Amino acid sequence: MVAIPRVVIRNCAYCLCHVPNLVRYGSKPRREILREPELVQRLGAALRPFTHAVAYAPNQTFIGNFSPEELAARPRPWYAPPSSLVPAIAQIQGRFGEIFDEQTFLAVLKAADVLTPPLFATSAAMAEKLRTTLAGHPLLNDWSAAIAATGSEIEAPSSSANSLPLAEGTTLYGYFHGDERADAKDDQNLSPYELLENLAAKASAALALKWLLHREKIDPEGIDFVISCGEEACGDRYQRGGGGLAKAIGEMC
Repeated sequence: MVAIPRVVIRNCAYCLCHVPNLVRYGSKPRREILREPELVQRLGAALRPFTHAVAYAPNQTFIGNFSPEELAARPRPWYAPPSSLVPAIAQIQGRFGEIFDEQTFLAVLKAADVLTPPLFATSAAMAEKLRTTLAGHPLLNDWSAAIAATGSEIEAPSSSANSLPLAEGTTLYGYFHGDERADAKDDQNLSPYELLENLAAKASAALALKWLLHREKIDPEGIDFVISCGEEACGDRYQRGGGGLAKAIGEMC
């Protein structure tokens, strides 16, 4: 009898990205804001700082610093301070992964953008700031070379539907563009919102894979293939969901 190889899951890695300024670009918030523009102010007032995201007990559980049993024993509601905040043990890293702040994620997003012209356009100064952010992270420093310290000066905020400002608080890092070719201008799937969602999916998944390779001491060159089981799907304008993100995620790592 021929032995049948068994496939097993040996380990996993999780990552959380705290990106409050991208919330308004999500599908549901965007539709609600179109109906009620005043929601932008209310939404901004409800966003929480990175320190609260790190100290939120469910987030600490997600990255492996709390067990599910320890979380269940904490007073509820978990979202209401002070019961949800655990500054005494709060760490950005845990057994399963890391909680990334917005500047670091935007730097990873920039490194993930391999198109010319770039989707995420920045000035030279901001490109260098994002490059330095990655260079200072012990796990992500090899990605810093993907961010060239060159770029065009950012012009005044654009009113075009193909340009989304990417900022952290009052710091403007650049603009995210859709496909600006003439034959793509009316294609909703090539809008900045859709392309930002796809690139963010690639960047965040690459963070988790990067962590897994690090924790398991896996040589990336020894991986034969990567399978993506996420709900996202990307492709070109004539093959909407024909391309998964696994190849792009693996290439980045």
